[in-house]
Amino acid sequence: MTQFGSEQGFYGQGNYLAHQASYSHHKRYVYKSSDAEGDHRDAGDQYFHLLLVNVLRGNPLKTTEVWPGAGFRAVQGKLGKEFDSVEGGPHRPTLSGPYTARARGSDDSVIYVAYHPSQCLPEFIVTYTQNAS
Repeated sequence: MTQFGSEQGFYGQGNYLAHQASYSHHKRYVYKSSDAEGDHRDAGDQYFHLLLVNVLRGNPLKTTEVWPGAGFRAVQGKLGKEFDSVEGGPHRPTLSGPYTARARGSDDSVIYVAYHPSQCLPEFIVTYTQNAS
């Protein structure tokens, strides 16, 4: 299997996708550019680019554990082998650590992780700007 995607990811190396688009708008994840085509990467916040993708999940591991616990550690070696993907969360885009209902934010999202490049089919690139408040 060819390795791709985040090496530092919570659910191992794979392609991480959020169910809720607003999750991906946060500075850790969003791709910004100074031009509408996205050719010139820039943190100036002028243009944002969001990739909409169809994901083939296969046999997913479904978990609400968002901080590695004993139950999750027991299946980590099966990710990408026995399980084709993960459906986990909800996760928070701005905070790390255990999820609690009290800390719930409007941009929280279920996360999908695909372990093979052929599981992700890009459909659209959405380019947008942010209105000044």
